[in-house]
Amino acid sequence: MDETRFEEDDYEGAANKKYTFFVIDGSSAMFETSKPGEESEFKTALKLMLDEMVRVCCSRSLNNHIGVIVTGTKNSETEGIENSTILVPMGVLGQEEVNTIKEIIDEEDLLSAVTNITGGHHESDLSNVLNYCKRVFASCPNTRHQSVIYLTNNRNPFGRDNFWESSYFNRTKTAVKKIIGLGQRKTLGEFSVIILPEDGYKPQEKEEKKKEPWYHLDTEVFSTECDAAARIRQKITAQRSHATLTVNVGPGVTFDVSVFSMVMEAKPLDHSQKYTADTEEKIVKTAGYVTKKAKLEVEEGVGGDYETQGTSAIVDETERTLQKCKLIQEEAVRNRRDLKKSIVLGGEKIILDGEQFAFMNKMESKGVDVIGFVPLNRVDREVAFSSKIIQPNDQTTLGSTNMYRTLLDRCWARQQAMVAKYQSRVGQKMRIVALVPFKKDMTLIEPSNLGEDDEEMEDKKPDLLRLEQQRAQVDSSEWLHEGFMLVGLPFREELRDDFHRFEEQQTALTEESTEQEVNAMKQFVKKLTMSYNPSFYENPRLLSERSALCLEATGEELIERKDTVEPYYQIPNRLQRVGAQIESIVETFALNEDKKEEKPKGASRKRKTDDGDGSSAKKTMTIRECIAAEQMSNFKKDELVAMAVEHCEAQKSIKSKTKNDVISLIETYLNDNPSTTWNI
Repeated sequence: MDETRFEEDDYEGAANKKYTFFVIDGSSAMFETSKPGEESEFKTALKLMLDEMVRVCCSRSLNNHIGVIVTGTKNSETEGIENSTILVPMGVLGQEEVNTIKEIIDEEDLLSAVTNITGGHHESDLSNVLNYCKRVFASCPNTRHQSVIYLTNNRNPFGRDNFWESSYFNRTKTAVKKIIGLGQRKTLGEFSVIILPEDGYKPQEKEEKKKEPWYHLDTEVFSTECDAAARIRQKITAQRSHATLTVNVGPGVTFDVSVFSMVMEAKPLDHSQKYTADTEEKIVKTAGYVTKKAKLEVEEGVGGDYETQGTSAIVDETERTLQKCKLIQEEAVRNRRDLKKSIVLGGEKIILDGEQFAFMNKMESKGVDVIGFVPLNRVDREVAFSSKIIQPNDQTTLGSTNMYRTLLDRCWARQQAMVAKYQSRVGQKMRIVALVPFKKDMTLIEPSNLGEDDEEMEDKKPDLLRLEQQRAQVDSSEWLHEGFMLVGLPFREELRDDFHRFEEQQTALTEESTEQEVNAMKQFVKKLTMSYNPSFYENPRLLSERSALCLEATGEELIERKDTVEPYYQIPNRLQRVGAQIESIVETFALNEDKKEEKPKGASRKRKTDDGDGSSAKKTMTIRECIAAEQMSNFKKDELVAMAVEHCEAQKSIKSKTKNDVISLIETYLNDNPSTTWNI
């Protein structure tokens, strides 16, 4: 059932490029510290920007283009922008760009380092910088999202309390409207202001906010829902709909929705590109189609077999390959679109050309066509939930929100799902889906009642365990979105025909468990119930890859390697918490009894040999005994690093040191702390 996961819709091609400009206020006030002993706001801005640049560099996509501009400088080498310096030109980030920002941050005298680049401080016009950003966006191809993030500590750069009458403010506001692109639906734009320091005063009343000039340019400037780093990430990876579709409920009853993907599979970086060993030139594969005659000539060699050509010299394999390629190039290599396709049905060969084949597979039914309603417990749970959600869109059809909201409320109250035909684009694969409602308020679900024929209807309340879990997961509420979720359903042709055998294998599930077994498992589940938040867990494979890339590029481990998905029994305090319940399960289900029928042949004889030879057991040694026996070199470097970090208070950055250096560090620590030791 893998085909029901909508991979054909999850594309992010060249038409979805995102362009972001980081604009940093370069005035002298940014290099001052608001609190003694803390770093300057300019350095804080660089660090926020560097973290996002590193994250973008470690992603698979090349669709994120980023540029960096410092305003308020004397140098202005770029035409069209005055008194501002471009630190990083707009483009795909690489190691050089990241190291440029990192080297500036690492400078002890940050002000002097920046002055050498920018030439010093000078007043500048922010509207001029924003207009330059807009021109760059307009010149970039395939722009789908454009964003400008301005970092400053100046709450009112317009120089007067009645800023709304300032020509500088009005010019800036006009430039911001051009960035946002009001009225241009194909290009989404955002302008965001990050005021530093983050713990500064943030008005919450609307009347107080209106007195702040930045609020009129960015309504989220004083938001307290997330920190600056999270805001920057949201602006760069802004959510965009895959498609805008019409939901056909019935004759004359339609409303429009936008399809959003809330989760995207994070894959490791692609290392399949091949390069030559000597020149590191990229190798490109091409595919072509030649006639059968040309194929035979290529296989036999040019002009027949080389051994029968009367030449005593053996033709080099490289030369023969080149001659084959030349023959293929001379032959009319045909494109896939120019070919005909054939299939044999009932002994008859059917040949179709490209136009006939395309017409046969043409399906022009874009949208969501409602088929009917079914109870939620009738939705096929064997099919994995897709990561898509639909939301109303009033921009194309007025009243869509009211209709969507009412339909969502009723479906949720009655615990009903809509079965519909779904096609995101013309020519895309058509699917049958279930639109499953979800709302955070469980009290809206109607209790079970009697039907029209006085027959008791099914209990439509959700599973109690799921209800308890959702109530416990209050910290994950930001990841739970209300609306209709898309669930892929199978067609008849996709169902497996061996379900009878599957049902026979499930007959054991119909037997009731004993009360003792239920109680043992109930206590185990209760003790191990926890809260869940997607932000708690990171993919260890991707985290390790990003950490290695940062270490290779910058020489420092900017991203810490850690395993956030280790099972509970590898965490001592969690294992101790359910220790009694584990013992109860082992005793209840008789898991400690040997089952002779499951023992492989020869296992008992091997066990006797192992038990009889007591010398085969490993002897436990302390670290000091290993040093005295000069056995430290027998350990691997990773094991030594783990010892140093766990027992010797060493930093994880010692991974970059040699094995002998790590051994010396451990020995030095033990000499300074005579009472410290541990078992190996």
